[in-house]
Amino acid sequence: MKHLVIAISTIFLMTFSACNTSQTEMEENTEELMSDLNEEKEELQAELNAAMAKLDMKMEKLSNDIENATDENQTKLENELEDLKVKRSKLSMELEEIANETEESWADFKSTVRSELKALDEAIFPNE
Repeated sequence: MKHLVIAISTIFLMTFSACNTSQTEMEENTEELMSDLNEEKEELQAELNAAMAKLDMKMEKLSNDIENATDENQTKLENELEDLKVKRSKLSMELEEIANETEESWADFKSTVRSELKALDEAIFPNE
């Protein structure tokens, strides 16, 4: 009987130790994933900030061009400027949304934003 109690106690302790180790490993893996996610969020924020800075420069140039444009070109340039303002506003909203993205939704969000950034860059700065 005494041996049975010792055997059961040993099995219990081994199982409990294994569970603790597994839980610790899971916590470490979770922390690592969160760290990776935060790094990726920071990278995407930097990309969005850079794109918005490029848009700001393009919008400033358009504003200057509007001031010097003929009436015929002025309307065209004003429409282009308004289009860029809308695009910049969308980028700004996406920048704010980064903080709310969860691990589950992150991959789709990141992919969508990067596709939008690429399309925007190709449309506005085709020769770069």
